[in-house]
Amino acid sequence: MDLPPYLLPSEVRHSLFLVIKEALNNSLKHARASEVRIRVSESAAGVEIVMTDDGRGFDLDMARAGSKGNGLQNMRERIESLGGKFQIDSEPGKGTRVAIGIKLDTNTKAPQHA
Repeated sequence: MDLPPYLLPSEVRHSLFLVIKEALNNSLKHARASEVRIRVSESAAGVEIVMTDDGRGFDLDMARAGSKGNGLQNMRERIESLGGKFQIDSEPGKGTRVAIGIKLDTNTKAPQHA
C-alpha cells in the first residue's frame, strides 16, 4: 500500500527525525540488535510508525527508575508535544517495540504531480 504524500510542518519532521534516530541508536548501541524493522502505515487518526528490533530488550520499570540517560523520556515528550502517542514495549531477551502515532491534518496533503 502506498501512503499519500503529506506536507509536514518542520517541527513535526524534526521531532520525528530525532525520535526515530534515537530509537535506531538504542537498537544498535544498547540492544545490539541484528535486525530492526520499521513500518509506516496510515490510519483514520493519522500515521503510525512502529519500530521493532530483535535485540536484548530491557525491563521498562528498571529503566524508568534507574536510567542515567533521558532518551526514552525525551522521545515520549517530543511525540506528546505534537499531540501524538508514544508507546514502548520491551522485556529482557525479547527485543523492543516503539510505536508512534501522529495525527495528520488532512488539509496538508502534498499536491499530486502528473
